[in-house]
Amino acid sequence: MTVLVGVLCQEGVILGSDSSATFAAGNLNTIEQSVQKTFVIGNDVILATTGAGGLGQRLQHILQTLRGLREFHWSEKHWYELVCEVCRSMLQNMQATYLEPGQVGALLAFACQNTFHLCEFGVTDFQPEMKDPRSWFVSMGSGQMITDPFFGLLRRTMFRDSQPTLNEGGFAASWALHNAIQLNTGGINGPIQLAELRRLGPGLAFQARLFGNEELAEHGGAVKSIENYLADYRPHLVSTTDIIKPLPEPPATP
Repeated sequence: MTVLVGVLCQEGVILGSDSSATFAAGNLNTIEQSVQKTFVIGNDVILATTGAGGLGQRLQHILQTLRGLREFHWSEKHWYELVCEVCRSMLQNMQATYLEPGQVGALLAFACQNTFHLCEFGVTDFQPEMKDPRSWFVSMGSGQMITDPFFGLLRRTMFRDSQPTLNEGGFAASWALHNAIQLNTGGINGPIQLAELRRLGPGLAFQARLFGNEELAEHGGAVKSIENYLADYRPHLVSTTDIIKPLPEPPATP
């Protein structure tokens, strides 16, 4: 079981995931342990996968191959060409071992033609869908039923006027992951994993990197602070001057 989150920010992209992997013998689950689900590929690609772990490994290999092909010119391609090639290559890879779509999905953050992008590859058919400045939150995996409404609340309140910055996106992704881990019925667990794609400076190259423990702890502290703030707000909802009015008498029976 997995939860993936992505945020298309004003100046880059945030991707994140939980760390839980459930091992199985046939249809029987055996153990659960932490694995890496968010990966940095090269200096301008981040991948997070949901579904069969082996298919996630194959997708990593495909991206590493495409990213390293000199004749492919990754950074010069239009985003449409890149996501279609990733889709085609992965589906062909699955067909080569007699697998149908529906067993793997992914979030992909990448840079090309001097800008950054966030793409969702759906679990059911692995078809690409790009995120844009009107739709900047995305989540996938078994925890999506928890994270989608949570992102909807953040969009309606904290981020109703504009896209988040990278720092705000990291906080939003961290809060969404912590919330999903706390509320899920099993199979989604920490530690959370976060990565960002950002430009190093005006006119400079992009950099993809995983967050370190210190940054994860900083965002985790911000999550605790805002949750404590919400808890402390409760007394303000009931004024000491409020008078509880008695219920009206029922009408007299004729």
